[in-house]
Amino acid sequence: MTVASSHGIKTMFVMFDDCWNPEGFLGPQPAPVPSVHNSRWVQSPGANEHTNETMFSVYKIYFLDVIG
Repeated sequence: MTVASSHGIKTMFVMFDDCWNPEGFLGPQPAPVPSVHNSRWVQSPGANEHTNETMFSVYKIYFLDVIG
């Protein structure tokens, strides 16, 4: 963040992200796609979890713990 700031770039912390690949997995990961920015980025939580309302309380605990 210091380097970004020294170049006039502002940063923002992101807790959850729904860009790119819908589900992550354990183990070896696919190789990056040439010329595609963040080509293997994975949504967090994954697509199956971000609409699962039973998980919302878990996400809230995680969020509050991190920002606390």
